[in-house]
Amino acid sequence: NSNVIIQNNITNNGTINSSGIIDLYGDWINNSAYSHNSTSYVKLKGANQNIRGSVSTTFYNLYLEGTGVKTLGNNQNVDGTLNLNDRELATQNYTMTVNNPLVASVQRTTGFVSSTVGGGLARATNSTNTYLYPVGSSGKYRPADITPTSTTASIYKVRMANVDASSEGYNRNNKASDICEVNPSFFHIMQQTSGTSNNANIKVYYDNTIDGSWDKVGNWNGSLWNNYIGSSTSSGSPLYYGSVNNISLSSSTPIALTKNAPVLSVSASTNPICNGASTVLTASGANTYSWSHSLGTGNTKTVTPTSSTTYTVTGTLANGCSSTTSISVTVNPLPSVTASASP
Repeated sequence: NSNVIIQNNITNNGTINSSGIIDLYGDWINNSAYSHNSTSYVKLKGANQNIRGSVSTTFYNLYLEGTGVKTLGNNQNVDGTLNLNDRELATQNYTMTVNNPLVASVQRTTGFVSSTVGGGLARATNSTNTYLYPVGSSGKYRPADITPTSTTASIYKVRMANVDASSEGYNRNNKASDICEVNPSFFHIMQQTSGTSNNANIKVYYDNTIDGSWDKVGNWNGSLWNNYIGSSTSSGSPLYYGSVNNISLSSSTPIALTKNAPVLSVSASTNPICNGASTVLTASGANTYSWSHSLGTGNTKTVTPTSSTTYTVTGTLANGCSSTTSISVTVNPLPSVTASASP
């Protein structure tokens, strides 16, 4: 139960049985057995440090301190508290799993967890409280919340991917018709990795000033980006967030912020019309409208075509997204009438 200070690396090829504090300034290299209890702490106090070895370690309390980035070289576990403080935990393609289901088992000031493909932060849950996943990358903190809908014991894993989703095979151009744009800057991957299927409410956070404005939350279904039904975005401080309730994360799910595409419709008060008559065209589904045939702007236009004509209107939403639709007005010629008198 003492306090051991190690100025360089610690390489464990035997057995470490700790109920005290290890202040470590070098790398943690575990090749064998490490046991602990609730009074056991490993505090990484050096500069850039690695947590690695041929055997994964299950820490009780792991505190990131000192300077630099703390980097995983294999999967690691925490049974008590993971305190990021103000440091970056770079899991790379590995997973840091916090087995303690208390909401407060992950703590931070400004620290965050960064990951590459396959990596992430996993947390055990057993309540319907909100669990924070403080994920991000250098200079971009974009956390997520998961709120399970039941107290079923589960583990959820989250990664924030600081890349265009297309670069990892989730083509942003493949999207449903009601989506104008999928966030090109970052996306999250979420999955329930353990426990019986347990739906969850989620939030993904973003910086409205840096990342722009967004309308909904979408997911990649294997070939297409679709909006979650009922998803929305809300203002917050210091970060805005997109949210959706009661979704399944039973498989690895790419999740991204989306912008609405306008769903335009246009109608004519009378169609067809007779030559020389007028009809009123009315467009809906957007904030502003621009018409072909030099008709200008506005959602209604009165036209008097002399022959059958197709009119095109472009509608734009406040988010800058636009779409186009058209209507054909049929013009029927006037009848040619002749009259004659009988002899």
